[in-house]
Amino acid sequence: MAGAAAGIALSLFFMFMWTAAVIVNGDWTLGEDTLSELGGTGPSEWIFNSAVIISGILGLLFTQGLWNRLRQFALSWLGCFVLASASVNLMFVGMYPIETQPHGILSVSFFAMGALAALLLLMPFRKWSGIKGVPFVTTVAMLIVSIASLALTPIPFAEAVAVSCLMTWMFILGAWMLRERMR
Repeated sequence: MAGAAAGIALSLFFMFMWTAAVIVNGDWTLGEDTLSELGGTGPSEWIFNSAVIISGILGLLFTQGLWNRLRQFALSWLGCFVLASASVNLMFVGMYPIETQPHGILSVSFFAMGALAALLLLMPFRKWSGIKGVPFVTTVAMLIVSIASLALTPIPFAEAVAVSCLMTWMFILGAWMLRERMR
């Protein structure tokens, strides 16, 4: 139950904090600036970086809840391990802002691990909910939209799309997990 709530909380919290950072920053433009620029030196620095760190922690709690639900299915351990690793990278993205050396590697690693985790979780999701089930369909949709955006749009816009898809994915999975728990 806590893992499901963490997925929902993470999504709502990060989207709220992203919006707050954009408002406080005043110069950030969707599609032109990367999200990490909100965490650089400027008025939105503490808002964005703390949001990323807290979201990484909530991501670990979400992953634990997902693991508890999927542990009986093949590949779920690997998918959850990679998702937990992505969450740790997300925390480090907030600890090492855009001006610091490891930021770029951590950021790319976060996105790559997030996509890999989703791919690895497709089979457990199919076994959990079926090919027409919400977890499976949502994961496929998130991957298609994110990859298409990366292929067809500039990186700053693709990054915003991927993060929005990831937040939507965690919210929907968290809600699905709560629903399943209450049945």
